Amino acid sequence: LLLLPFTVLAVEVQKLTDYFSKLHSLQQFSGSVIYQKNNKTVYSKSFGKFSLERDFEPSSTHYLYSVGSISKIITATAILKLHEQKHFSLKDKISSLLPNLGLPIDITVIELLSHSSGLIKDFSHPNKSQAELLKNLTDLPRLENKKYSYSNVAYDILGLLIEKISGETYLGFINSKLFIPQNLAPIYSNHTKVISPNRPNSLSQKCDELEKHPYYREYMEGSGSIVAYPESIIGFFKALKEGKIIQQELYTKMITPYATDEYGLGIVNLKRNGITILGHNGSIPGFGSVAFNNNKGESIFVFSNLKQFPVATVSLDTIQLLAALNIEMPKKINRTEYSKVIPNLT
Repeated sequence: LLLLPFTVLAVEVQKLTDYFSKLHSLQQFSGSVIYQKNNKTVYSKSFGKFSLERDFEPSSTHYLYSVGSISKIITATAILKLHEQKHFSLKDKISSLLPNLGLPIDITVIELLSHSSGLIKDFSHPNKSQAELLKNLTDLPRLENKKYSYSNVAYDILGLLIEKISGETYLGFINSKLFIPQNLAPIYSNHTKVISPNRPNSLSQKCDELEKHPYYREYMEGSGSIVAYPESIIGFFKALKEGKIIQQELYTKMITPYATDEYGLGIVNLKRNGITILGHNGSIPGFGSVAFNNNKGESIFVFSNLKQFPVATVSLDTIQLLAALNIEMPKKINRTEYSKVIPNLT
């Protein structure tokens, strides 16, 4: 009777080993992979280059990665924590909470959380930073209808709301109220220079040569700025699911689809092959991440420091694995596919 689970795990571990070994051989992956079953790590390995001069230690995943839009799960949790503390209702107008931004009066907190505010995905200006642009959103373009439309701008605004209501910095609130109480290593931000021997360089594959890629610091706090150890992200997911960070009823609201069938409040909720899969992925130039779990007790986390890491493809394949479906081994993909967006995920 004891042989069956070990046999099943051996099959999953072999799939992961084969998959990421192949992806690495195609010069499309460098980074760390963790597979857990019932909150126990049964596979953990790093591949490729930590920097131009140094390889990752294969047996270690204790590295600081930029996690991109996985930050949105953490931002949403922080907002729900403030809501739990009765600072505001999820149906409150954001214009009353952040009156100086010039936002339309009909946008609510829950619409920002669920990507149903009608705000555009991103904005840019040749002569202004995102921080400067966020100071006045009076003329911010909006979609004609308030329906699901993924928006980094919405989560940047939520980052500002966290700071306004808590009186702390974004990182300060998240570390002091969400991470440190769970005995998790604190998170960092792309906006500050993280000096650590465990912070890998961002790399880019150019033909057959690797080159250093500059760290990307344009994201505002809220949508995709977090830098963290894999074990902190994994521990956060576990504590969140167990109701240790916010009340269980709020976590249930978080994972319940709201404006679309596959997205709740900061968390993707997919149904595949009769299995529920929750999580998010993330991508900023030079780093990519994938974090999903299913209702069978399995979780897969992937963190990469390579610009050419195909986040969309790996996300789909991770979802397939967690849904007990077959996947194909990776193939060389065209450069245009590196930035392919999966609906509801990135």
